[in-house]
Amino acid sequence: MSFLRRGFRPTLAGSLAALVVVPLFVQLGFWQLHRSTEKRTLLARYARAATAESRPFSGVKMPASPMLRVRVSGVWNPRHSVLLDNRTRDGRPGVWVYSLLRIARPDYDGVLVNRGWLPVDLRTRRPRHIPPVSGPATLTGILTQPPVPAWNVGSTPVESDASIPLVTAIKLGELARRWRVRLWPGSIRVTDRDPNFTRAWEPHVMPPARHIAYAIQWFGMAFTVVVLYLLLGVRRARRNTGS
Repeated sequence: MSFLRRGFRPTLAGSLAALVVVPLFVQLGFWQLHRSTEKRTLLARYARAATAESRPFSGVKMPASPMLRVRVSGVWNPRHSVLLDNRTRDGRPGVWVYSLLRIARPDYDGVLVNRGWLPVDLRTRRPRHIPPVSGPATLTGILTQPPVPAWNVGSTPVESDASIPLVTAIKLGELARRWRVRLWPGSIRVTDRDPNFTRAWEPHVMPPARHIAYAIQWFGMAFTVVVLYLLLGVRRARRNTGS
């Protein structure tokens, strides 16, 4: 570069800072690109699972492939349900309603079924009405794992004095002990239509385009640091020459 021929004398502190910051910003940019690819893959898996042919749940063995679409028959246990708190949709607070479906398998007695999303009353933090379940049922859904809480809460139950407990995390081991059932180590998100629930199961994740935008920001910051480093080095050289 022509301006470098005029002299370039960066400070030691500036050089060390640039050597640390620039690779870090570049690495963060590539990490965001990697996250964008992961999110595109996840969204594609959800889309494929939503339209895939269902398999009989009775033939699914552990470890089961996630995002597998299954068809399961069993009997609802109306006394065993939980509400998973902090499930926001379109800016509205709500819950996911999980209920126990008794199944006839030699290895497991029941599976936890995510029946869908319901809005909550802001005063009570509970839905105004929770459709009850009872009797035999055959449903289609997607095998998945209950969401992991963003924070490690010390106590899972938030409210247990109501007929259906409100919890901040689904802990299958605790539910199995409480309900005295051999519970399938996962859950099923029902995909059958039901006017009482919202069952749009797209993952609530940062969209890939936003990761791309963040990557551009990190790369831009790295470029800015390089330009400032060069300009300050040249300016310092000119000052030393002038003195």
